[in-house]
Amino acid sequence: MNDGVLKYHQNNVNYRMILFLTIISTFISGIIIKKLTNEKKPVANNV
Repeated sequence: MNDGVLKYHQNNVNYRMILFLTIISTFISGIIIKKLTNEKKPVANNV
């Protein structure tokens, strides 16, 4: 019984970690994309 509870708890933690990491990576990639587009806009305007 304890093993089952431990396994479930471990899976839950892993799921939360994956969710957390995906949210963070999405947020960071969004910031990077914004910076890239902001840097590209002036160049496009000059051309």
